[in-house]
Amino acid sequence: THTHTHLFREMGDSILNAIEDLGLDSKYLEDGVLDGMLQDGLHSVVFMRLCVQLTRLIAAVQPCDAALSDVAGRDDAAGFAVEMNGFLAELGAALPSYSDPSAFTPAGCAALLEFLLQELATARILHAKEVSSAAMQVDTSVEQLTPAERFQTILATLNLQPAATLKETFANVHEKLKTILSEKGPYYLGKVLLGFPLSPEQWSKLEDINTGLCAEYLTRRQMLLRRLDVTVQCFTWSSKGKERLDDIEGTFRPLRAQLRPHSAVEIHDVFFATTELTKIEKTSDASVRQHTQTPLNRVLIGTVPDRGGRPSEARKAGGGLQYKSGFTSHPQPQRDSAATAAAGGGG
Repeated sequence: THTHTHLFREMGDSILNAIEDLGLDSKYLEDGVLDGMLQDGLHSVVFMRLCVQLTRLIAAVQPCDAALSDVAGRDDAAGFAVEMNGFLAELGAALPSYSDPSAFTPAGCAALLEFLLQELATARILHAKEVSSAAMQVDTSVEQLTPAERFQTILATLNLQPAATLKETFANVHEKLKTILSEKGPYYLGKVLLGFPLSPEQWSKLEDINTGLCAEYLTRRQMLLRRLDVTVQCFTWSSKGKERLDDIEGTFRPLRAQLRPHSAVEIHDVFFATTELTKIEKTSDASVRQHTQTPLNRVLIGTVPDRGGRPSEARKAGGGLQYKSGFTSHPQPQRDSAATAAAGGGG
């Protein structure tokens, strides 16, 4: 009996944490609400409506044929049980049958809620992963041009036509560049950083360095792009976000398609590197901030609920975990506006 009570309390903690983490209505976290739902089972309209809400949130990110009807009152309990059993069967839940109302004991209700919450969290993670993978597959390789295509690009940029022979074409390119530099000055494109030739061994070493850096920054860019995809995906979970899902996708998707995880830096870029690369610009510099300023920098974070977790508040070893049947909010002090503005101004 003691073991059963301990497990039931652990399930209660798990349910409360999941409800909070998934951003569900905070009313379920109020003192005694969860206990009342689990004890009343099908006699609790709040419990049935929470289950219906969870099934619909799951169906929003994971295709399901089974659907639950709205719960108007306790008279809908029998139909709710049958529909819930069908929904669980479609998901392949390793749970006992819930078609019989007698299955909705406190422990049975807790197991059902825990499963639905875990299923929702998993479905959202997998959905976000699929969206991110699809976005990254838009362009997973850097555009590679052949030497002939590169040469055609040079001719088009200089507004030149191919000559009768390749030697004459190169001579025309050389003369065109000399004319441009004589008119614009020797540092028209900036002062070149590499002012001396490299040996074949040095070029080979440079190729190895570039390959290593590209691999490292590929991982970094993939991580940043994944963060971006998940952040945008989170906005679609709210009721208002679902109403404007098409607007969000229509605005974000074209911009996201332009962000590539692979680096476009190649060895020939060393030739064109100028002393501009040696200048270090602060993120708070006016020239940088004009492209990164946003109204979000002026949003002040208000009071937030205390999530706990301080070691000093933990019970001594051997006492076990204390079951939280409710949710207590301890407002945290807000940073003063000057400090917040300074933090926001730093990008």
